[in-house]
Amino acid sequence: MKTIARFFLFSLGAALIGFGPAGAGEQGGPLGRCGLGSLGGVFGPAPGDAGARAAMIKRTIKCLQAAGKMPHTASHGGGGRFVTFDPPGSASTTPSGITPEGTITGSYADASGVQHGFLRTPTGRFTTFDPPGSTFTQVASISVNGEITGTYCNTSACAPIHGFVRARDGAFTTFDSPAGSGGISAALYIPGGPPPDINPAGEIAGTYFDASGEHGFLRAKSGAFTAIDVPGASFTEVLAISPSGAIIGDFCGQTACYVGFIRSPHGSFTTINTPGSVACGGGDIAIGVNPAGAVTGFATDPTCSLSLGYLRTPDGTITTFGVPGAASFEPMAINPAALITGWFFDNSGAHGFLRTLDGAIAPFDVPGSVATFATEISAAGAIIGLSYDASGVQHGFLRLP
Repeated sequence: MKTIARFFLFSLGAALIGFGPAGAGEQGGPLGRCGLGSLGGVFGPAPGDAGARAAMIKRTIKCLQAAGKMPHTASHGGGGRFVTFDPPGSASTTPSGITPEGTITGSYADASGVQHGFLRTPTGRFTTFDPPGSTFTQVASISVNGEITGTYCNTSACAPIHGFVRARDGAFTTFDSPAGSGGISAALYIPGGPPPDINPAGEIAGTYFDASGEHGFLRAKSGAFTAIDVPGASFTEVLAISPSGAIIGDFCGQTACYVGFIRSPHGSFTTINTPGSVACGGGDIAIGVNPAGAVTGFATDPTCSLSLGYLRTPDGTITTFGVPGAASFEPMAINPAALITGWFFDNSGAHGFLRTLDGAIAPFDVPGSVATFATEISAAGAIIGLSYDASGVQHGFLRLP
């Protein structure tokens, strides 16, 4: 199944730092023998043994610290004001969306490994929620109107995976992919999601899978479901939708895979070709889009050896960027002002970053953490994400401008 391959190809840097298949770290790379068995074991969207994943992370962090490859606490550099948070009863917190006024949504695992959704108000008050009958809830996205979308399971086998919409008043609407398919895909590249992603009009864009592979979809506010496939592609992944209805993602074509695309609200497709992406077999995945149509994602340099981010402006101009010395560099989100956030790995561990309007990269770490992963940025420039403490426990964070 291609989902497994995705975790092995999460980024060029993943293999370099040891987050690839079992044993990859022992082949070389900054993590060496401390490399995790698979990225899916850390950020995997499918339900599983949360305790085993936490134990794996804890062992890896301790191994890296003992080897002198990860500090016992991160530096406090990068500016901003930080708030770390966990819903009551959380053993592992994964924020996934933030509104302009600062309401945060996401998922958390309780002590039994059962996952639930949460909502955190700007004042810090938490509400826990689950779609009716859910045995595993994964929240992906929140719109400016407060509508939340994500996926859930209602069987122990978690098949098929269902989609849901939670209205601002807490009412749930559930939905499914076409009959006979395996269900809605979740968190293809970003911990916690999206996809699916929801815009102010209540349109939901995401990915589902069946026996033939992966397909994108658009679900209208009315519930009408439209399958999306890039012409000639063997698979199509839809990752995000803009307020105007532009859809972005990646696909596998005849000559390259993980090639970024933009689908206009009218249904026409545009391929994103960053410098060197075709020669490297693809990899210019489109992962974030803002209201103006600017797109960010990750790619490689023309030598196929350096992980880069890119910004594609609405007129099609592409600018690549990165951090010197980074083994992996992955932008995750872009806001209306074209501020970009994400994370990168270097020899000292994982760090968040903010790309400012002048193109400068400002790294940052959650104080007291050993690894920081920034995943989303609000219109006001507030950044959310997840961090790990020295015991390998995952917490949510908010970085205020």
